[in-house]
Amino acid sequence: MNLLHTNNSRLVFWIVFLLAVILYFGWLGATPIYILDEAKNAQCAREMYENGNWVVPVFNGILRTDKPPLHYWFMGLGYALFGINEFAARFFSATAGVATVIVLFFFARRYFGLRIAFLCALIFLSSLNLSLEMHYAVPDPYLILWLSSAMFSIFHFMISGKKKFCYLFYVLIALAVLTKGPVAIVMPGLIIGIYLLMSRQFSLQAIWRLKPLIGALIVLVISLPWYYAVHKATGGEWTNGFFLEHNLQRFTKIKEGHGGFFLMTIVFVILGLLPFSAFIFQAFTKAWKDRNNPVILFSFVSSMVFILFFTMSQTKLPNYTMPCYPLVAILLGYYLQNKLGPGLRNLKLPMWILLVLMMVLPFALWFAINMEPLIRDMKWYALAFLSLPLTVGIALIFLYRNQFNRFFLALSGGFMLVSLFFLAFVYPKVYERNPVRQSLGFIVEGYPVVAYRDFNPGYIFYLGKPIPVLQTDRELDSAASSHEHLIILTQERETGAIEKLGMKKVYEGKNIFETPFSKLYQK
Repeated sequence: MNLLHTNNSRLVFWIVFLLAVILYFGWLGATPIYILDEAKNAQCAREMYENGNWVVPVFNGILRTDKPPLHYWFMGLGYALFGINEFAARFFSATAGVATVIVLFFFARRYFGLRIAFLCALIFLSSLNLSLEMHYAVPDPYLILWLSSAMFSIFHFMISGKKKFCYLFYVLIALAVLTKGPVAIVMPGLIIGIYLLMSRQFSLQAIWRLKPLIGALIVLVISLPWYYAVHKATGGEWTNGFFLEHNLQRFTKIKEGHGGFFLMTIVFVILGLLPFSAFIFQAFTKAWKDRNNPVILFSFVSSMVFILFFTMSQTKLPNYTMPCYPLVAILLGYYLQNKLGPGLRNLKLPMWILLVLMMVLPFALWFAINMEPLIRDMKWYALAFLSLPLTVGIALIFLYRNQFNRFFLALSGGFMLVSLFFLAFVYPKVYERNPVRQSLGFIVEGYPVVAYRDFNPGYIFYLGKPIPVLQTDRELDSAASSHEHLIILTQERETGAIEKLGMKKVYEGKNIFETPFSKLYQK
């Protein structure tokens, strides 16, 4: 049976659903909590859960102003259901990923039919980047779900006039505001305004039809109580830190070294949606030509607003544009529909470029792994990614035979299989070698543990308790003289102040794919 031409909607839905569950829930707890953002988010949620304080987010006992709390609350629920572990911290990230695919599928089916809905869902599921993102204890999977669903809802309201979708839009925006803050209002506002202008519908009547006053009330009723509570509980400290440092300054200044050249954002989108982003420029060109189609215009505007907005941002991160990925998947699926005969010629050059890129990737991974002392012996794992150029090569053969369905299924299926292999074997085994995991055995139970200035936050999650951070040499001297036994964690390059105390270095290891070395001293 040709799946891309079947009329069995129920069968296609269950295929999409099961693929999403396997890709996003598979080996969810296999990889340690180690990556910086994930470690801080998972530990912050743990401290809120254990302290029973769901208002003030703290990390290592110190106020954390990076994000609003909704993803912490979901992780806390995960801890309540499954215990405090990696699976629990990531459970609702994977759930959000599955929900996003389902929403994308139903929206595309509603406006384009079953075939394109299947294409869009498989394009989204083929992304290794998205499979990884749904395996992280971070706020982005939630934001992808809230914002993409919100945009689908408001568009459906504008087309159908069904008020429940308008109200749903504002509920989803409120959830996004509790997940990431004001960006959840700015981006939809820009998208809707530009869409109305480009579709020649912009007027006070059109804006009033969107029920902005009721919508503002819905957003305020859902989100404002927490913002007010945290502002009051912290004397405004959280409010100042979040809105000024983590919003305004991230847009106007490079934060934490996350800068890049002007077009870095579009590079992130292309890499993030491989393999089908190989056709992204053709898909956007096709969308512009077919902008008289309301769904295509809305998807085009949504995608471009995200890309251009974060292109202008001084801080550039791959996850910033991810909420528009379901909309980009629609443009890609729309472009790739009904590709037959001569029309397939337009796909060949991007596929050859993709083949070259995939041929380079395994060797780049080989050299990258070989430069990491803790995992150097695992460089052979890179050769497994030779399956990627093999997948592209097989897809190219079908392309030259004018067999679009086999081409598409080979490309999407091959990348999904590689994602499963990566998530099941490579990713867990590589990060099991991280210095936090490797050095935990050197921490003697019952010995006091402190940190000297900078240290890896993953230690807190696995030790299950706050770690006092010593910032000055005087504090270091005082701690050493006050304890018969002591463990000191640090990532500082200059450790002379520790060594002059006669402390013994019992472990040193370079953080995987990062610059600092984690060091552990014992008295």
